[in-house]
Amino acid sequence: STFPGPLGMAASFNASLWFAKGDVLATELRAFSNTNWHRSNVDNQIQYTGFGPNINIARDPRFGRTSELPGEDPYLSGTYATHMVRGMMQADAAGHPKMLAYLKHFTAYSTETNRQHSDFNVSSHDLWDTYLPQYEMAFRSAQPAGAMCSYNAVNGRPSCANGYILRDVLRNQWQQPNAHITSDCGAISSLRGAPVFAPDDATAAAVALNNGTDLEMGSQVYASLAEAVARNLTSSTLVEEAFRRAARILFRGGRFDPPATVEWNAYGVQDINSSATQALVHEATAQSLVLLQNRHGILPLAPGQRVAVVGPLVERGDALLSDYASLVCYDGTYDCIPTLGASVTAANKGGATTVVPGVDVNSNNSSGLAAAVAAAQAADVVVAFLGTDKTIEREGLDRVNLTLPGLQGLLLDQLLATGTPVVLLLNNGGPLAIESYLNRTAAVMETFNAGQFGATVMAKALFGQVNNFGKLPYTVYPAGYVTEQAMNNYDMALYPGRTYRYLVQAPVFPFGFGLSYTTFN
Repeated sequence: STFPGPLGMAASFNASLWFAKGDVLATELRAFSNTNWHRSNVDNQIQYTGFGPNINIARDPRFGRTSELPGEDPYLSGTYATHMVRGMMQADAAGHPKMLAYLKHFTAYSTETNRQHSDFNVSSHDLWDTYLPQYEMAFRSAQPAGAMCSYNAVNGRPSCANGYILRDVLRNQWQQPNAHITSDCGAISSLRGAPVFAPDDATAAAVALNNGTDLEMGSQVYASLAEAVARNLTSSTLVEEAFRRAARILFRGGRFDPPATVEWNAYGVQDINSSATQALVHEATAQSLVLLQNRHGILPLAPGQRVAVVGPLVERGDALLSDYASLVCYDGTYDCIPTLGASVTAANKGGATTVVPGVDVNSNNSSGLAAAVAAAQAADVVVAFLGTDKTIEREGLDRVNLTLPGLQGLLLDQLLATGTPVVLLLNNGGPLAIESYLNRTAAVMETFNAGQFGATVMAKALFGQVNNFGKLPYTVYPAGYVTEQAMNNYDMALYPGRTYRYLVQAPVFPFGFGLSYTTFN
């Protein structure tokens, strides 16, 4: 089952939904493990360890992994993680957690460019006011299995070799002595480069182990730990402590107990994407959409009209998924995900719906513009579905600006010039700067990455079949913001400021903003 991405889930501001998502995730993970499923495209059998939730702060709107985050506010992020982890790690009668949850990426990670060798200056105030509170809240309140340390360095110390953060803060100050720390993939081998410049694998392994990282992923540097002990770079005592924390996790999950004593071993195929879960995902999706504008009450639309559904995403189910969505369709394709074009066609009963992509997400091919404009001219209303996909923002790829990519801005201008009312739906991770269109669009709805039933629920929302809109979990900045703020500067208060807590300029839309079809007085 694929819920809306974390931004959409956070936009619901509904803690029970966050718990429910964690519960479903753990149930299905156990079911996959029990039935010997393998991860897509690899030989590894699915187990019951999950590296998430990701609660890095949406510090900069260009960050490529914003789609994985619950937003820009530490309290919101910490509350989200607390309830989701409680759902993931609820225990059976014998005390076995349903799955093992690891918070990531610990900590102050929000830049993809040169991410494995980046070093950011972070003040003590910002560290404790922005980059640590959500982790402390979740560790103290939900007791996750551990954390994944991040690629970046903070004040000269890579996170996976930062004894202050891993040992002094997490294990000692927060009283989590058994927190199991694993590296992000390749983070230990990165210690061979800047800023540590370890001369060999044994030294890199020792630096990480000495500072609190128990387990390496993605490389084989820890294979040199025996050499590191022999060279007195580390000690067998620390190796044993790391092993004990890893073994404790396995015992805690029930790996060595009689199968019948672990309640979760009863889960099977029938518990994967069940009808009850599908209903829950539909409800979560309805609460994830944010209505940003509704001039003259154009929404909800009345069925039976001539509707043009236009934009590069109208026939793409894959674009509805956030960066770390996994297998959705059984055959490995995205064909089972409803598209917006098909969903609006089904919802517009008695009407005529025309579906025209017009342009690609990010290209200069204008050959489809004329057909899109013609469809708009012949329609009573246009639904424009625009935004980003993984060619624009993802792990390993930050954005360089906040504007609509490719020819999408030109397409929107030409649609608006027809005089037909335009309802703009946005699909994105990081926020899009749309201020130049707001005085011409009839309505705007932020959908983030709405998941497997996203298009179905969007269509229902457009035609008034659902009215459970959420609120923005981050600030929407104007396009010029990125020219005033260097992405690699981690000072939250540096002019013009970051997030709603420090921004001194007027945003396009503020954190927490969202409308409804309901009129309140």
